[in-house]
Amino acid sequence: MTISTRSEMPTIDGSAESVATTLTDTAFVRVICRSNGDAIAAAGLLARALRRESTPFQIRADQFGHANPTVTDQDDGCCIALGLSHPAADININPVERSVTRSVYAVTEALTTPTHASESGVDTTDDVSGEDVNITIPPTDTLLALAGIITTGVSLETKSASNNQEQTQAQSQTTDDSGFATSLLETLTTTDTVSVDQQPGVGIPISNVVDGLAHSTLMHASFSGDVDATQAMMAEIDLDVDIDAHSSEGDDQGEFTDAVSLINLSDEDQRTIASAVTIDVIKASTPTVGTAISLEQALHPQYLPDGPMTTIEGYADVLRAVSRERPGTAIAFAISHDASDAVLSAWREHARAVHHILQTAHTGRYDGVYLLRCRDHDEFQDSSTTSGPDEMSSTTESGKTETDSSVGDISTPGRLLTVAELASRYQTPESLVLAIGEEVVAVATQPTRDTQSTSTTVDAVVVAEALRTNIDIETTDIPAENNAVSQMDSTTTPAESDDVDDGANAGDTGDDEINQMQDGWVGDANQALVRVNSTVPPAEIIAVVRELTREES
Repeated sequence: MTISTRSEMPTIDGSAESVATTLTDTAFVRVICRSNGDAIAAAGLLARALRRESTPFQIRADQFGHANPTVTDQDDGCCIALGLSHPAADININPVERSVTRSVYAVTEALTTPTHASESGVDTTDDVSGEDVNITIPPTDTLLALAGIITTGVSLETKSASNNQEQTQAQSQTTDDSGFATSLLETLTTTDTVSVDQQPGVGIPISNVVDGLAHSTLMHASFSGDVDATQAMMAEIDLDVDIDAHSSEGDDQGEFTDAVSLINLSDEDQRTIASAVTIDVIKASTPTVGTAISLEQALHPQYLPDGPMTTIEGYADVLRAVSRERPGTAIAFAISHDASDAVLSAWREHARAVHHILQTAHTGRYDGVYLLRCRDHDEFQDSSTTSGPDEMSSTTESGKTETDSSVGDISTPGRLLTVAELASRYQTPESLVLAIGEEVVAVATQPTRDTQSTSTTVDAVVVAEALRTNIDIETTDIPAENNAVSQMDSTTTPAESDDVDDGANAGDTGDDEINQMQDGWVGDANQALVRVNSTVPPAEIIAVVRELTREES
């Protein structure tokens, strides 16, 4: 993991053990995490471990690393940044070679060792025998870690999970995130607390098939985001159960009456649904390697009969979507492990918005770059981006941005990022995808079989740096107190360690996230967000990226 320290704190190395030691000696822990599924899952893992240690903590989600952790020079607490580098953090865990969740999982393992547990006051001996008790990470925490790693786009190596039962956790540490995730899955299969069962079907988070398919962000099909269209698609499938669901999203549960449920479906029905979904996705897509990878990750899921979600893949889908839609709600979810109505509502809202954008955005292709204009005021054709006579074969534009009041602001950072990622998987073979919003550009690269690399020599970070350097980046100086978004706080104390501040779910919108984007950009090789001035024309953004791709080719 990548560790950096402030001069006021003792210098520590990058080992999980040293981080655990620091936390054990800390009176209060403040966590600042990036607003994505990986970092928020990591924050949830850390919060659960701190709760077991009876250490109070506070968590804030911050897309660009400028939330104020409210640390003073006299503060005896510790500030940890997850998934980003923060100038006020004592410890930054922002690894390049592995997921944040994996790094934090190692820290929580170190915290559960008898040495650290005894230092924090946890009883580590058996009252009768006096022998050391085997303290382990709870299976529900392992499940959260697995979902967090899957949000980064890794695939479970199911063959390894079934045939390599003797692989140890220590051995898996040297593998990539996919191999490590598989080892976590193997760990879960050996416990009695969490039941895992791989079956045919599609990885959705809830038992209601129509609801789950309509709002999944693991795929983009003709019916995505539309419950009625999903129900019509299901009605055409030859199943042993009737499809007569009627939407009742106006009620508190947001579910469907008399809807087909996973518990009523046979394996053959699940295979039939998966086949129908696959065919629809392929017909509605421009199939690429990324399409195949994404479908593989969504199909033949790991079911959780007694878990917080119906499948592990659906769990990761909800965690990723809600982290981008309502980070405060996602934090509460990661800490409590409870799929509340607010969590599922945010997941549905995110899905409806991103699928609407994908279906209506003004799109264009420019020499290896695929563009989606997601600004409400963009017109069908901008003369400034019309291709010249020598570029007609390499530049095409189509579509028109349409607004839908039911999806709210279409250009929030989290939504744009999901749009760019889904477009890279289902809408284009181009190496780079840009989704341009009012003040943010989301960048995504084509996925590859190797989750540690991209399919192009120009990765998302290079693009983000080029945009920051060559165009007018929005860097309005906002007072620090406005960046300390109290609505995103999840604060606990030893006396109320089971409670999350009710404000964690309130006012948690994209506007707050926009206000935190003062550093220009954030991301990794596969995806990035860049804050741009809303007056910058798309043509200028396109020109910078095309010049960059030409230089790198």
